[in-house]
Formats: sequence, C-alpha cells, structure tokens
Amino acid sequence: MMRSVAISLVILGATTWAAHAQLAQVLPASPVAATDISNYCVYENKVYSPGSLTCDVLVGPASAPLECQPADAVHKRAYWKIPEKTTVTCK
Repeated sequence: MMRSVAISLVILGATTWAAHAQLAQVLPASPVAATDISNYCVYENKVYSPGSLTCDVLVGPASAPLECQPADAVHKRAYWKIPEKTTVTCK
C-alpha cells in the first residue's frame, strides 16, 4: 500500500514538473523590458506603443477607438484616451 502511494506521488510530481516546463515554452518573453513598460499602454495583456488605436468592445460597436498617449506631466505612465475630433469608429 505504502509503495503504491509513493509511486503515485513520484509520477504526480514528474507530470507536474513536465507541465510547468511545457508552460514555460508556450509563453513567450515580453518584448518590452520591465523598466520600460511605463512607456507603453497595456490592454488585455497586450502591449501597445503611443499612437496605437484599439477598440473597447464594451463601450459599443460605433464608439471612437482608444488611443495610447505617452506619459506627460499629469500621467506618470502611458495611458488610453478617446481622441478628440476623430472620424474613425470601431466596427
């Protein structure tokens, strides 16, 4: 009985380690260094550079896109903003 429990624990440990090794291979490294991430906007775990546009589907299908703005005196990091006077809409 004890022998079968010990064997089960060894097999379980080996499969858990293999799963972690596979996960590390699947997830790519971030293209942006941790010290530079404040210069970029993040949306749904994706990194965007200033000037990039994205649509927030929760706002509405015909809403204006969000534009990544660079950090300024008010904002310590890059931030999302709805651009003024835009003719582009999310569809």
